[in-house]
Amino acid sequence: MKSLASLAVVSALALRAAAGDWPQFRGPNATGRSPDAAPLPADIGPDVGVVWKVPLPPGHSSPAVVGDRVYLTAVT
Repeated sequence: MKSLASLAVVSALALRAAAGDWPQFRGPNATGRSPDAAPLPADIGPDVGVVWKVPLPPGHSSPAVVGDRVYLTAVT
């Protein structure tokens, strides 16, 4: 029963995913590339182009982005 509920949630998120969303590990189509990809910036650094930051607990997770939310898993 839990797997059926999980499948329903994942399906709902997948149907709701928009072009700019990153809904799964390695993004759309699991390729690690965005269909909206722009060229890499010429200047890359820890604070270049940063819009916001938030401290996170340790974990091994690939972020999923749906709408204006970012989902991660962590070890607490």
